[in-house]
Amino acid sequence: MLCFFPWLKIREKKAFDGFELIPYKRGASIDSLDKEQVEAVDLTTQPFVTLKDQPVTDCTLLRVSSNGVTEDLNDEERDAAFLFAELIAVSCLSIRDFFQYGRYCNRDNFSLFIQRYEQKPKHVAILSKRRDGTTWNSLPLDKYRVQKPEHVHLSDTIKIDENLLNSLLLSKDLEEWDKITDSLLFYNLANRDSPDARDFTEIIFLVSAFERLISTKPGNEDALAEGLVSLLVPKKEIPLTGCERIAAMDQDRFRNSSSIRDIWVRDLYRFRNSHAHGNVDATHPTVWSSMNHLLLGSFIYPVVLKLFLKNLNLYTLTEKDEACIEAFEKLTCAEHFEEKQDATDRAEPNNHPWNSIISETSSELIWDRIAQKIEEQFPETGK
Repeated sequence: MLCFFPWLKIREKKAFDGFELIPYKRGASIDSLDKEQVEAVDLTTQPFVTLKDQPVTDCTLLRVSSNGVTEDLNDEERDAAFLFAELIAVSCLSIRDFFQYGRYCNRDNFSLFIQRYEQKPKHVAILSKRRDGTTWNSLPLDKYRVQKPEHVHLSDTIKIDENLLNSLLLSKDLEEWDKITDSLLFYNLANRDSPDARDFTEIIFLVSAFERLISTKPGNEDALAEGLVSLLVPKKEIPLTGCERIAAMDQDRFRNSSSIRDIWVRDLYRFRNSHAHGNVDATHPTVWSSMNHLLLGSFIYPVVLKLFLKNLNLYTLTEKDEACIEAFEKLTCAEHFEEKQDATDRAEPNNHPWNSIISETSSELIWDRIAQKIEEQFPETGK
C-alpha cells in the first residue's frame, strides 16, 4: 500500500514515533525506493492534479511503523495512519499565520490517501460512503482524477510544530488520550475552510473541541468558562473597561464575568447553542461575529491544547506561545473583518490590527525578559 498526502509539501524527511514523513518530488529519486518503485509512485500519484489539471509535483509519503513505504498495512496500522494525519494537521495549524501573504494552511492540506501498491497500476478502486453503507467503483487509472480543492494552497512548504506533535504522541498511553484526540478531531473539522462547511457547523465543532478538552461538565457553560479562564492566564489582563467591544454590549448579559476571556467563551458557547438546537441564525445578539469567533477560537485552541499538555508535564511553552497568551485578550477587543480590511491587506501584513497586536505583544515580552535579566544581574540598578 502507498500512503501519501497529495496536498502537503515538506522540506525534509521527518520521523515521529514509528511514523516517517518523506518529501516526494515527481520523477526524483527517493532513498528508500528503487527505480521501479519510484515509477510506480509517479503513476499512483499522477491522477492528483492542480486546478490547471497538472499532476502535483510535490507531495509527502508516509511510512507506518517498521513497514516499507509500499508494504501492505493491516486495519490497525491504517487506522493509526489516519489518526497520525489528524495529529499532523493540528500541529501545523498551531503555527500557521493569519492575515499574511501565503504561509497559511487548513485541515484539507493534510488529507491522507491510502492506495494499494502495484508496480504498474492500471486501475483504481474507489470506496464511497452512502447512508445505506458503502459502494466500490473501479476506474482506469488514466480516467481517474482527484483535483486539488480550490481552498487548499500548494505554494508554500508547510511547517510542523514538532514540539507539539511529539508531545501529542507521548500522551497516547495516558488516560487523557481519548479526550485529547476527540478534541483535536473536532478542532480540525472546524478548520477545513471548505465552501461546503457553513459557519454555524464550524462553530459547533469548535465549541466541541474546547468542551471535550477542558470542561468538567459537558453541556455546561459555567464549566467551559471556568476551564478556559483557569488554564489560559495572561500576566497582564485587560480590564473590562479597557475594551470598547465589551463596553458597547449589554452589561446585564455577562454581569457575573470578570474577564474578557470569560465573556468571549460564554458568547461563543451561546452562539453555538443557537445553532445546535435547531436555528440556522443566532437567536440572540452576539458580541462577536461568527467570523471573529472562528478566527479567535482557531487561534487560541492550539495554545489551550499546549497548556493542557503542559499540565501533564509533556510540553514546555515557547516564547511564541507566551506571546499568544498575552495577545489573546487584545485580539478579542479588535475588529478583524471591517470592510476596508480585505485580501489586499495580506500584501502589507503590518497594516492589519491582528499582526500589529501580535508584533507589539511579542516586543513587549522581549523587553520584559531583557529587563528581568538586567535586574537579576545588576539588582541595584532597578532600585
